[in-house]
Amino acid sequence: DIEVEKRRAAAWVEFRTDAVTDLVREVYKAAKAEKPKAWVSAAVFQDKRAADSVCQDWYGWLSEGIIDYVLPMAYTEDNAKLREALDEWTAFDPGLDRIIPGLSIYSRAPGGTAVTRDLDLVKQQLELCRSYKARGNCFFALAYLNDALRDQLAGGAYAEPAQAYYPPAR
Repeated sequence: DIEVEKRRAAAWVEFRTDAVTDLVREVYKAAKAEKPKAWVSAAVFQDKRAADSVCQDWYGWLSEGIIDYVLPMAYTEDNAKLREALDEWTAFDPGLDRIIPGLSIYSRAPGGTAVTRDLDLVKQQLELCRSYKARGNCFFALAYLNDALRDQLAGGAYAEPAQAYYPPAR
């Protein structure tokens, strides 16, 4: 019966999601017990649909308070998709207090080779995040930080030293 199998599959996904959440909860509690002022974060899939597909209920983790902040891996080269993600995040967390965008600084060239991302695209995406009042960002991956990108960031978005941001106390 197809309906029985659908319910069984849904129960399996729910079980796996609950197991991941239990792990996040245990890690959070253990980290805070060891170091109460530690900040616990996670790099997570970009949007709810993608996160649900891998059993990451990071919206629930934030709501429950078992993670201090998340860094969604918004590694797209499509600014419209980044805007959609920012819209989704601000609908959940209007001040982006606990959601720090993760942006890629590499792209895949024809043939699959990873190369440093186009500097204009990095700048556009950083400006887009700032237009949503993002509290910061995280770049991935350090191996692709070259002199040209470093100089662009140092002369533009990061001309002034970035101030550390800590989400508001719960």
